[in-house]
Amino acid sequence: MTPPPKAPNSFMTENQIAILESLVLTYNKINSFMLKYEAQEDVSESNVLTNDTGVRGRGRP
Repeated sequence: MTPPPKAPNSFMTENQIAILESLVLTYNKINSFMLKYEAQEDVSESNVLTNDTGVRGRGRP
C-alpha cells in the first residue's frame, strides 16, 4: 500500500489542509455568532434594575 500523496514541503496532505481550512472557517462563524449573542445579552442585562427590596425588574413599561 502506498502512502497518500503529500503537498510539497508539508507534513499534511492537500485533503487534510482543505479539511483544516473548513474547520477554521466553521469555528470563525461560530465564534462570530457567539460574540454577537453575548453582546446582545450584555445590553439586555444592563436594562435590568434592582429595586430597594432586591427584586429584579425592568422598571415601568
